Amino acid sequence: MVAEDLISKTTDEPRKFYYTATDKGLSMLNDWLLEPITEHNEDLTSLKIYFIADQNSDILNVYFKI
Repeated sequence: MVAEDLISKTTDEPRKFYYTATDKGLSMLNDWLLEPITEHNEDLTSLKIYFIADQNSDILNVYFKI
């Protein structure tokens, strides 16, 4: 994922590795979150909701039809 510029390493400590999502990675994550839930991928619903950090996100409307 680092090579694809989806995440970047944020520390140089030899024993600890911290990563953060890049703009490209966040864009890809948001695209995935917006993919419709179907009978073929409905098991991903909980995982997708877990990755939505903002409780006021419009993406939640997709899942709860608010």
